[in-house]
Amino acid sequence: EAGMTTNPWTLSLYTIYKDPTDYPGHHVVREHKINDRLDVEISRLAYVCSTLEQARKAVPAGCLRLGRMPEDDPCIVEVWV
Repeated sequence: EAGMTTNPWTLSLYTIYKDPTDYPGHHVVREHKINDRLDVEISRLAYVCSTLEQARKAVPAGCLRLGRMPEDDPCIVEVWV
C-alpha cells in the first residue's frame, strides 16, 4: 500500500545442544537471528559448557524456554526466545 513503511525486525533465538559433533561431550549454546524476511543467521560464537545448568546461564536474562519440537535434531535440548 502506498505510504506504508515497514519496520525491519530481528528475533534472536538461543538453542542449547547436547553433545554436538563439533563439541562432543558438552552442552553448547548458539544464537540464531531471524529477520523480517525469515532469513536465519547462526552466530559463529558458541558458548561451550559442561552441564545443562551452565548452558542455561549463558542464555540472556528474560528469555523464555520453548522446549523442542519433535522434528528437531536429536542433539537439540531446548530453544529460548
